[in-house]
Amino acid sequence: MKGTSNGTFINHKEKILPVIMSKTMDWFSINDCDFAIQKCKETTGRVVMNREFNVAFSYTLESSFCGPT
Repeated sequence: MKGTSNGTFINHKEKILPVIMSKTMDWFSINDCDFAIQKCKETTGRVVMNREFNVAFSYTLESSFCGPT
């Protein structure tokens, strides 16, 4: 899961959903979450929603439809 942050400061409130998910779902790992905004990700939905509409809790959840093999 990827969240948003303003520069290098990470708002700890935006980690609430990923932390709850990691504690309630075996398949979800908080260690695989990334809350930084890289230059190449500035046009993604989560970053645009954060910057243009001030949506603090905007996430991207990535998954595979085919599984690990």
